[in-house]
Amino acid sequence: MLGPNKYVQRMSVTAPSGESCILTFTMTATAAQPEPGTAAGAVAAASIPADQAATSPLPPPEPVWRLSSVRGEPQFGVGGAQPVGPSPELSPEQIVEAQLAALQRKDVSAAFQFLSPGSQKIIGDERQFAENMSRHRRYGGLLGHIAATSVRRCMARPSTYMEIVSVTSASGIRFVFCYILGHENGMWSIDFVKVIDDPRLVAAVDSSCAAQRKARPAEEH
Repeated sequence: MLGPNKYVQRMSVTAPSGESCILTFTMTATAAQPEPGTAAGAVAAASIPADQAATSPLPPPEPVWRLSSVRGEPQFGVGGAQPVGPSPELSPEQIVEAQLAALQRKDVSAAFQFLSPGSQKIIGDERQFAENMSRHRRYGGLLGHIAATSVRRCMARPSTYMEIVSVTSASGIRFVFCYILGHENGMWSIDFVKVIDDPRLVAAVDSSCAAQRKARPAEEH
């Protein structure tokens, strides 16, 4: 929900043929008076006492939700080749996945390409990005990590995407990160990657990962 009058939902869809994609549904709410002669109009009219019908206005209009657009994107994780940087064809999920893949193979230069221009300007260049990664124990855990599990994805605003990822470092230590992406010039890119320290959030991530592991064998059968 992006406000009282706008709702966005992204869904992963797989056709019977096996083809997959991401669909983004955008809905908007507009106020509409019930039309006379319809069931809604009869209900609205009945809510006004008979002795006030001539002078009382109709009740405030109820919002009517309508589908305003549907946008399709390639399914994240599909295809052998990883993207080399942001492009209009890539979904935010693909951007996160591609940077994680680059960091797993310790390709810091490739990972740097998925940062937004603003983030790159703050960090500096690829060398400084690599130094920052190596100096920080938790961010350094992304380099050569064993596994990364997406725990939660959401659209905070039409141009802001957030994803919580649980990462197991090469040494077996687990860290939790929140990816925040922005949409600029028709492309998604990474604005921030924040470490999650709140014990309650970490515990919730643990529970979610455990549930995913438990459900996986059932899905395979």
